Amino acid sequence: MGNNDFKVTIQRITKLMSFLRKLFVFFTIIFVLFVGANIYVANKSQTFKTLHQPFVNTFMQDLSQTWRLQDIQSRVDDAFLEKASTDEGKAYLDQFSTLGLFQEMQEVEMGKYYSGSKGTMGEFIFKAKFERELVLARVTINVLDGDVQVLGITINSMDEKGHPIDFKPIN
Repeated sequence: MGNNDFKVTIQRITKLMSFLRKLFVFFTIIFVLFVGANIYVANKSQTFKTLHQPFVNTFMQDLSQTWRLQDIQSRVDDAFLEKASTDEGKAYLDQFSTLGLFQEMQEVEMGKYYSGSKGTMGEFIFKAKFERELVLARVTINVLDGDVQVLGITINSMDEKGHPIDFKPIN
């Protein structure tokens, strides 16, 4: 009987090792796919940033001329334009107007990035240098069939260490 018990134990260990090997291969494949997908999305996000950063820069320059979205409404999403036309939205734009003219984007990063059936949405996060203040800005855009629209803007003042304060969204 001892010999049969040994054979049964060897068979069980062999089956267990086979299962563990398959499980390891499965998780390795999942890991490789996950890493590959992340590299792909990071590459697409970087391409999006490169292609559309000039649009965001020009939009900020044009917006800061009058701080009225109606003057640049062809580049603004209808829902965003509607919200910015409310009393609260106008109050935010009046606050923003105290910054003066937009001068440059600094330390531009991509925040959220999404690509789907309703277009490709990306959030640009950057230090925005205006005449009177350096602020942290977030501009969210959507690109659908080559048409670029601004979905929202957030401007935050920064403390002396560069940390955002005074959350001011319009979106």
